[in-house]
Amino acid sequence: FQLQISGSPVSSGLHTSIGPPHSQDTVHVFYIPSSTNVQLSALDILDTVHNKRYKISLFGYGGNSEIIALNCLPTQDGLQAALGEVGVGRKNVFKLKLANTGQKAAFVKLVAYQGNVDAALSCDKLNISPSDVIIHPHQTKELLLAYHGQ
Repeated sequence: FQLQISGSPVSSGLHTSIGPPHSQDTVHVFYIPSSTNVQLSALDILDTVHNKRYKISLFGYGGNSEIIALNCLPTQDGLQAALGEVGVGRKNVFKLKLANTGQKAAFVKLVAYQGNVDAALSCDKLNISPSDVIIHPHQTKELLLAYHGQ
């Protein structure tokens, strides 16, 4: 067999592993266009023994998502948000604004950690609402972070 992709420019190549004649093998094709619009291409499979050609349509959307926090300060360790005065028995609320400046939608899930990433912070201390969102290109979403001082 011979495999060939025709059509739009592709940023990742074709990865194949084909065994000897009369064997069955799985071929994985990752089609990731480099353009930022919907791209149409085709995977041509040529059976060189029987001289038959098979065509499989490929559809893909190139580009990337880029999430930025609009109301946080970048630091060496990540982002810093101003919660105001934190005290025992006091609830502090911060509205985190996230924007997608890229060309693809992004799935964002926020998880609070205390210390290292092995210890998730319990919801009774820090509540994130909603904790996961889909942010479409050129869209801004607001998430509420509520910290309960104890």
